[in-house]
Amino acid sequence: MKYLIIFLLILGAFVILQNPAYAMCVYDPDNPPVTCDDTIGTLDYPKTSEDLIPSPPKQMSLGIKLGHVICDSEHHLAYNIRYEPVCVFPDSEGPLITRGWAKLRLLLPAGPDPIKELDLTGRNEMSYRITGNLSYGNDEHPLSNDRIKEIAWEYSQRYHSGEQYLEYSIPSISSISHVGEKIEFNLLEWGNYSDCWELKLRILDVQNNPVYEDSSIKYCLEYAETPGTFHSYSMGNDFEEFVCPHPGYYRIEVSNGDVFSPQILQNFVCFEYTPEPESLPEPETTSESSLQVDVTGQKQIRRGTTHDITVDVTRTGIPVPDALVRITIEDYGKDVIREFEGKTDGSGRFVFSWEIPKSFDDIETLLAYVDVTDNISAKTALFKFQVYCLPNESGCKVEGN
Repeated sequence: MKYLIIFLLILGAFVILQNPAYAMCVYDPDNPPVTCDDTIGTLDYPKTSEDLIPSPPKQMSLGIKLGHVICDSEHHLAYNIRYEPVCVFPDSEGPLITRGWAKLRLLLPAGPDPIKELDLTGRNEMSYRITGNLSYGNDEHPLSNDRIKEIAWEYSQRYHSGEQYLEYSIPSISSISHVGEKIEFNLLEWGNYSDCWELKLRILDVQNNPVYEDSSIKYCLEYAETPGTFHSYSMGNDFEEFVCPHPGYYRIEVSNGDVFSPQILQNFVCFEYTPEPESLPEPETTSESSLQVDVTGQKQIRRGTTHDITVDVTRTGIPVPDALVRITIEDYGKDVIREFEGKTDGSGRFVFSWEIPKSFDDIETLLAYVDVTDNISAKTALFKFQVYCLPNESGCKVEGN
């Protein structure tokens, strides 16, 4: 008996050491924050992105689509011809593409089988059509509800003729949030189903433990209604408001009984909030041939207004004139919003001025990839900013509309 007790104590200590972030801890959604057994003490959640964000293969093993894999702020997502993902430094992505190991991120989806590639990104033809990311005919966005239902009916006839089905998509969500922040996203639903169903939404942590559940939405179709339905639900409106409880990596799961079995649609990571340090001058580099690229601009910009992105290029503190600057603005690797190129002036400066499209109907985080080359070397910089619209503004979906 004594040896059995000793064995159990050793086994318990091993489990705690292997999994300290969740050992003996309980999360109660009605009584946050997370509480832990007094014998263990205060829960010490991981703080760094290396500890919080699983590796790309691990994320995909947890049900994440290729296009939703998260990398930290210092790395970009790349994938090879077999669509195997990896997070690489910006300077490494170009050589990997040149050597044929990595696919060009901007081309997805644009291969011989775009529908298959859309699925790899966590989207499909239907979600792209109604959000304006895949062009069909002369549709102008945002679409009316009647036009969306027509598209849902066309899609049902093409891919699910005579079937009863439901499908879901979360078009966009900020992949990086902070503890205490509200998590906001829209859940799109379309299908062809004549009975009642009960939608269930869950948010899971990295160990598949639910930190949020909601199954309050129940919907019934009238038999006289035109087949083919579409609905849009929002977190904080149709679902209960969700606030990131503690640092961690989370996934959004949707199910609907036998019609739509549990599937992971999106993911995000939450960090402890730390104020951004004041900008300090970059230390001088030891290499005389390296470029220094500084990118500045507004971090939050309203749709329909003009946005200026300023690029300053120097080498050992001396401005570099006539350097080639290429700017690609993307929606987290999914869509190319704008591409532009030009050359720095005599003071080593290049200013890119563009009008934010009015098609943005929510808060969107965009990435500007800035590639700079001259006759000596090349450098890539990343600039992140948010586009927003105002509540009660035409076509704006943010809370208050």
